This record gives sequence, structure tokens and C-alpha cells, in this order.
Amino acid sequence: MPHQIPNPTDYEIDPERGFLLGHPPLKRLPAEFERWERVAAQVPVLLMTGRLRSTLEHLPLPDLNRLETIDHWRRAMLLLSVFGNSYVWGENPPATVIPRSIAVPWWQVAEKLGRPPIAAHASLGLYNWQLIDEDRPFDLDNVDTLQPF
Repeated sequence: MPHQIPNPTDYEIDPERGFLLGHPPLKRLPAEFERWERVAAQVPVLLMTGRLRSTLEHLPLPDLNRLETIDHWRRAMLLLSVFGNSYVWGENPPATVIPRSIAVPWWQVAEKLGRPPIAAHASLGLYNWQLIDEDRPFDLDNVDTLQPF
């Protein structure tokens, strides 16, 4: 009996883009996560001004049940990965503990996705891109980073 070749889409491998999603990643979470989105947009400035840790320490713990789709969970993982690693490495000396406001949701989101709570290539690379011009097709000349880190 000949060996059957698995269907790549069964493993979230796009026939044209490979490991990149077949659609652009989600740009924003639902309104309940607006505070995360505002902080995420300010990460570079907060790092440069030494205010990142204090800002992240005061983030509220959101209701993760508001994350309804896999794209919501992936976006949350991206933001929490940026927050966690920026918290640890963004100021001197490096932090040895991550605050509850980041650690708890990061762990929960990672559990939901079946991944460890680390800055993985999937979050920071594969799910962290956007089309520069949404009217043009996917092409490497038309792709930019979605979330700076």
C-alpha cells in the first residue's frame, strides 16, 4: 500500500505561504483588551523612557473568556510575549520575576494554545506580520512587522 502524503493544511501549513498564516494575523484584540493594545503600541517609547516595567505592573488581569477565536488567542500570545520579554530584558538589571499582570494571562494563553509561555518564533515571527498595502497581494515586498518588540 503506497504511503499517503499528509495534507499540509491539516497542520496549519498554507500551500502558498508555508508556515505563515494563509490570512494576515489579527491586528487588534476585542475592546476589553484595549489597555493591552495601547501599551503594546507604546512599547518602544516605554522602553526608551524607562517606564515599561511600571506600566506593565499596573495592567489589569482581563477576562480571557473574551478571546473567542484562535486569532484572538494568537494575538494575545504575541502581546504577552512582547510584554514578558520586554519586562525582563528592557531595563537593567534584568528582572528575575514577571509580575502577575503578565505572568498569569501569559500562562493561561500558552496553555490554551498548547505552547510554553516563552517568546517563540510562532508568536514573534509567524503571527507578527501585516500587509503594507492591503489592496496588493501577499509578497515579501508588501509585508511589515505588526508588533515591534
